[in-house]
Amino acid sequence: MSSYLFIDVETSGFGDNAAVVEIAAIPYIDGEYLPHYQSYVAPHIGATMDAKAFEVNGINVSSLKDYPIKDTVDSFIKWIDNHEKVFTIVAHNAKFDKEKLYQLFCRTANYGDFVTKFRFNHVCTMELAKELFKNKKKKPEGFSLAKLCKFFGISLINAHSALPDIEATVQLYEELKKMKAKDLPIAKELTYLEKRRKYMAMDYLTINPEGDIYINCKATKDSDAMSFILSEIYDITVSDL
Repeated sequence: MSSYLFIDVETSGFGDNAAVVEIAAIPYIDGEYLPHYQSYVAPHIGATMDAKAFEVNGINVSSLKDYPIKDTVDSFIKWIDNHEKVFTIVAHNAKFDKEKLYQLFCRTANYGDFVTKFRFNHVCTMELAKELFKNKKKKPEGFSLAKLCKFFGISLINAHSALPDIEATVQLYEELKKMKAKDLPIAKELTYLEKRRKYMAMDYLTINPEGDIYINCKATKDSDAMSFILSEIYDITVSDL
């Protein structure tokens, strides 16, 4: 059976330079939800620090110094390793959470850990909800986590705090599963040829006359692109343990 990791991150603002300041994760392995992980994270030097973001997530900025970024990432990786699984990430607005987690791993020089511990694909409960309600007459007021929780009667206390958000996402996922006769599909996966056409293109790679391959800046900002490019060039692959 597949191994899923439900994740939620809170950030210090918006944009690529915003820092992850809280991580929460719940594993789902062989049909069973296991104990969660939760930790705050000290922002990297020079990170975007938006006061409005901290008003929303309620995190005390001064307390973040007690959670050094490198130590926290190492503890999170150790916790993942204890499960001896490679995970598919599940999140509400999964693209955002996955990319922020990828940036965090890159900032602590743990890129290799990211591409070997998480699968290329992911599951997004927001996109799943949009798809499932597409032809329904009765729909939620919107597809934010809060509005979907209200529609399904899921308790969401301390919204925009990572652990309550991820616990609500787990319940939402279970409600969405009930809407289909079969298990929810993983987010649409590109075929091998589609990935090759997309990620082995000139905007991701540069090849000089001698045949040397250089990975462009655009690729380093895209975890899916880097996972595929490394698997093609250096034979770094991810497989279930």
